[in-house]
Amino acid sequence: MTKPIRLNFFRSSSGKLNFGDELSPEIVKYVSRRKVEKATKNKYDLIAIGSILESEIKYFKKYYNYVRATLNSPVYVWGSGLILEKSTGKPTFQTLALRGKLTKYNLGIKQAADIAMGDPALFVNDMMRLKPKRSGIGIVPHYSDKTHPIINNLKNIKNVKVIDVERCGSEVCHDIASCDFIVSSSLHGLVVADSFRIPNYRIKLFDNLKGGDFKFRDYASALKRKNINKVEISTPEKLMNIKNFETDFNYQSNIDDICSKLERALKEFF
Repeated sequence: MTKPIRLNFFRSSSGKLNFGDELSPEIVKYVSRRKVEKATKNKYDLIAIGSILESEIKYFKKYYNYVRATLNSPVYVWGSGLILEKSTGKPTFQTLALRGKLTKYNLGIKQAADIAMGDPALFVNDMMRLKPKRSGIGIVPHYSDKTHPIINNLKNIKNVKVIDVERCGSEVCHDIASCDFIVSSSLHGLVVADSFRIPNYRIKLFDNLKGGDFKFRDYASALKRKNINKVEISTPEKLMNIKNFETDFNYQSNIDDICSKLERALKEFF
């Protein structure tokens, strides 16, 4: 019997969920067709969705050569990314895929290296196969933006849905898929919207995310998405006006190819 994939993904010690992180085991299971279990330090095989490389790199450098190398048990990375724009040096883990070119560069991996690029949350559309009736604007605030005053002002507006990210992945994805336009300060709000080929914009709320723009630009680099700059929505009128912006969403045509490369990269070892 094939052993489960031991996956490391972030979950708050408070017990609160964050849908982007919770998608990691679901998507690894879907793509690999294997069971997945959450694993702790020194016991995991794989890191996938999320900006969790930052915290793991120091740990790898300190313990990898003594523990994992001795056991001939490498740690693989599939689609994860850094959260800060700084050079970390070449990692000791085995790189199957990275979220984007900026993470690749800051890890010191040669530009010519043939590594798959993209966020695995782009598989959501294939995995869930939803065909809901779409209507209205969906607002996906990062969990740190949930208390922003504009969010409360928008909750009661017709054809506007405020989507809570602190739930399981499938629930949030259902809500996103039911909208015909998405605005989000959460990276995975944008990624999932792209997966469903829904037009989307990044919005500015409290604007206090660790790492600032880095993870957004990193994600965009894999899709060749030219504009992922944040738009301020200080009033309901500004939110409604976003739909009138002239933007080219043709980059979403790259998603099938990105997912094919990500799938091949994972299945080569899992």
